[in-house]
Amino acid sequence: MTPETAQKGFVFLNVLAIPAVGYAVYDYFRVMREMASENSLIEFDSGTYYLTLMSVFWLLLVIQKGGLNLAIKPVSPTLFFRLSSFVHKKMGAFLVVWFVGCLVISNIVPIYVNYKFERSNYLKCKNLNEISRTARGNSWIYTKGECAKLNLLTTIEGRLWLSE
Repeated sequence: MTPETAQKGFVFLNVLAIPAVGYAVYDYFRVMREMASENSLIEFDSGTYYLTLMSVFWLLLVIQKGGLNLAIKPVSPTLFFRLSSFVHKKMGAFLVVWFVGCLVISNIVPIYVNYKFERSNYLKCKNLNEISRTARGNSWIYTKGECAKLNLLTTIEGRLWLSE
């Protein structure tokens, strides 16, 4: 693989991370909005929040571009050069902190959302339409009714509806 091809693939992963992280944020607000409007049926997938890990690619791109700029600049005693040199010495630690922070967020948010569901008197039911998965997390449906009476049907739109 040529360096140009590898760079294009890396930029592609960075661009792909934008909607992935955006979806994780959107899903959180969607669930909170549906909970606030007291919908009788709310779909929730705790594995969605692991998409935030893709934001690490953004930091890697910043480190790469900053490192290239630092390598091109001549050695000079300017404040900018000294500051950027200090930042690049600490980027490895910052990258590890960013990654661990994303892991913490992706594990804490589902716990918090489950807590909010319990406080709002929702019952956790297994999503019967869940496709076998290898990803981490579980697909749940929260309902105000009983799980035993829950009969799920998939509509043309792919949404789940309660049928009596």
